[in-house]
Amino acid sequence: NPYTGIKTNILFFTKGQPTKEVWFYEHPYPEGVKNYSKTKPMKFEEFQQEIDWWGNEADGFASRTETKQ
Repeated sequence: NPYTGIKTNILFFTKGQPTKEVWFYEHPYPEGVKNYSKTKPMKFEEFQQEIDWWGNEADGFASRTETKQ
């Protein structure tokens, strides 16, 4: 069932080169959202936190912060 309470996870890869590291980011539900569904899908604007975290490839992704989970 794709509409379970399982949180959304995103994997980031850099295109064009062999993968040496995998960045894992757990996308939290926005306030007031219990889950995503066909009638309540994810919205692009909900990913600003991930976009900010991703950083800029030109600076070697220096803005990323790594946390142990």
